[in-house]
Amino acid sequence: MPRSSEDKHNHCIEQCFAQENQVAPGAPGPAKNRAFSYRGRRLVLEALNRDIELEAIVVVDNYLDKESELLERLDTVTAVSPALFKELVTTSSPCKVVAIGRWQLSDLNATLKDGATTVLWGENIQDPGNLGTMIRSALAFGVDALVLTSSVDPFNPKVVRSAMGGLFDLPICLCPLNRAANCSNSTSLK
Repeated sequence: MPRSSEDKHNHCIEQCFAQENQVAPGAPGPAKNRAFSYRGRRLVLEALNRDIELEAIVVVDNYLDKESELLERLDTVTAVSPALFKELVTTSSPCKVVAIGRWQLSDLNATLKDGATTVLWGENIQDPGNLGTMIRSALAFGVDALVLTSSVDPFNPKVVRSAMGGLFDLPICLCPLNRAANCSNSTSLK
């Protein structure tokens, strides 16, 4: 049975959200550039302010009637029923707007060459909320970069939410512990 245009559109949105947590085939750990969700008004606006290309923006029906600032900034927005939105956004108290976009993690060597001298090293950080808090704290204390080894995925929705936009301001590098140690020994890091 052929799908209606609405069914095709909903399927497209579901596919986009399904990509959010997929890791590139054969990649060890989290992909360095992959789609993830910006959940809530503040993060969507922050992504728009940073000119991040958003692949999909989905809102609950009638949300934009109350959100003139977002409405002025968005070219294409998909409004869906509250039931479909709840399926797409699996948090216990979902927001009313979510966007899918890509973000590039930093390369450790390039970050060090760009002058990062105060680096926070995180090994085996498992709690997403803790990592988000570390990102915010690192920014508050003037840290130049965050290096993670064997840690929770920085694209995890809970990390993104608890970092409160800090992902955009702090270079985050993923690398194996031995490579991180070699880099720290060969540079003048604090």
